[in-house]
Formats: sequence, structure tokens, C-alpha cells
Amino acid sequence: MNQQINQKNYMQQNFGVLMNLLRDRQGFLEEIRQEVRLQNKISGLFVTSSIFFAIYGSIIGASHSWMQSLSSTIKLPIFYLLTLIICFPTLFFFNILFGSRSTAKQHFVILLTAISVISVLLFSLAPVTLLFMITAPNSYQFFKLLNVAIFGINGIFGVKFLYEGMQLLSEDGQDRGIKLLAEQEKMKAGIQHPDDEYNQQNMESVYEAEANLSSYHQDVNLKRNTIKNKDIGKNTRTTILRFWLFLYTFVGIQLGWFLRPFFGSPGTDFQLFRQIQGNFYLDVIHAIFQVLGGR
Repeated sequence: MNQQINQKNYMQQNFGVLMNLLRDRQGFLEEIRQEVRLQNKISGLFVTSSIFFAIYGSIIGASHSWMQSLSSTIKLPIFYLLTLIICFPTLFFFNILFGSRSTAKQHFVILLTAISVISVLLFSLAPVTLLFMITAPNSYQFFKLLNVAIFGINGIFGVKFLYEGMQLLSEDGQDRGIKLLAEQEKMKAGIQHPDDEYNQQNMESVYEAEANLSSYHQDVNLKRNTIKNKDIGKNTRTTILRFWLFLYTFVGIQLGWFLRPFFGSPGTDFQLFRQIQGNFYLDVIHAIFQVLGGR
């Protein structure tokens, strides 16, 4: 009895992490930046995304046989996790090389959030996929293209989320700290803003206020130069991130082609893996021609 209660609480906790991500995206990303309960987030996002991927995999595999359904239930979560693991070192070490102070765990959680968003979107479209599988059982090529479109669109949303998360993570707190320090220096000088009137109650003379103001401007200029240098590193990391997103896409496509079939061709026996031949792009073009009535 206690074990069942613990398992229930464990699942509720995991799904609670996912719901926090969906309901308050900015707050969730800010917690990652501040390294708040990262291990809890990793566990929750990993478990929930695996469940959603498994459910969707079982549906697309059911278009062929129960064995294919079971195979796709296992392979679809593995496919997304392997893609993440393969591409993770490239993103992390290149970011570290160009000045990022974020930890490996922070990078990994950000990637998991993107994967989790994709899994939720796939799960939300599962009824649509199931409808077409039932109502058009003999339209294998159409069903395959439909799922290619679904995976592609969901991938775009996931990449967008990942891009926003990595941009926030690039603000490692030092820029904000520099600006805060400038404000503190300004208050020490007894000035509320560089262009405001000086505080006569705290100044002994106009000359002392002008001297403090000049000193303040020198400090601010120094801090602005520091921020400018850090912005150069941030822009480099942004370029790396864009390159990495293309890398992630191509690795995902290649890995998905290697792990196929996820659907299973009609009239064929169950296969756990197929012989590596052709490529994803030619297969999609062939499917389009067949759907349009070509040969």
C-alpha cells in the first residue's frame, strides 16, 4: 500500500515539473539559470517526456502490427534521448570555450525542456494521428507524410523553445551584477541618475557633486566596456547555438533513418531494424509522388 502511494506521489511530482514548465515558462527557465532543483527537473522531464513519446510511438506502430507498436513504443523515446546525448557535448564545450559559465547540468536541463515540449505536442496530436490511422488504413504513404509533417512542426516549436532557453542561460548573471554594481556606485555618490540633479542634502558643495559625478561616469564607462566585451562572447555563443540547431536537426534525421521502421510498411513482416539504404529525403520525395498519384 505504501509502495503504491509512493509511486503515485512520484508520478505526481514528475508531472508537476512538466506542468510548471508549461504554465510558467519564463519562471521555469529562470530557475534553471539560478540552478534551482535541477536534479528534480531532470528526473521529472525525463520520465514524462519518455511516457508521451512511448504513447505516440505505440500509436504510429499500431498501423502495422502489435509487434511494431511495441517496438516503436521503445524506439521513439530512445531516438530523442540518443539525439540529445550525441549533440550535447558539442553545444556544451563550444559554449564553455567562448565564455559561458553555465554548468553541464544547466545545459542538459535546457535541452530536456525542449524535448519535453516536443513530447507534449506529439501527445496532444495523438488523437489526430489515431483518427487517420483508423479512417485511412490503406493510405500508408499519406500516413507517413502526415507524421513527417507532425514531427517537423513540433520540432520547430521545440527548437524555438530551446533557442529562447539558451539565450536566457547565456545571461549568467554577470551582466546583471555589473549593472547592479553600477547602481550601487551611483547611490554612493548620492546621485539617483547621471542626468538628475544632485542631492543637495548629501553634498557639501556643487564642486564635490561634480567630482563625484565625474568619478561615477568613469566607473560606468569602465563597466559598459566590460559589458560590451561580454556581449561579444554572447553573440559568438548565439552563432554557435544556431549552428548547433542545424547539427541537431541533421543528426536527428540520420538517427531516425537508422532506427527505422517506426511505422512498418504494409504487407511486410515485422522488422526491428531495416537494412541501411537510401536516405530520408529521397524516401519523403518518393512518398509525395505516390500520394499525388505518381509512380
